[in-house]
Amino acid sequence: MNRCFPQLPPEIEIGADGRLLDPPGSHWLDRLVRYAVIVAAVAALIALAALAFWLALILIPVAFLAALFAYLGWRWRMWKLGGGRGFPFC
Repeated sequence: MNRCFPQLPPEIEIGADGRLLDPPGSHWLDRLVRYAVIVAAVAALIALAALAFWLALILIPVAFLAALFAYLGWRWRMWKLGGGRGFPFC
């Protein structure tokens, strides 16, 4: 190694007839672990999406209740200020 090449360049294997030789394939266990990591990542993304969807579904009734309380408060305030006629929730 020298100053211009801090790492060794890749090695290319060439056969006696001049053809490039393929590097040896990866071990089956390496491929299995690689696929297991991909499956785990996809499962984690699906679980995260399901959690977000569940949270959104839980918040829908909360939003409706907040809107109902805001409307009732507004109607009560209009009645107290004399802006409404009769009972406030008619």
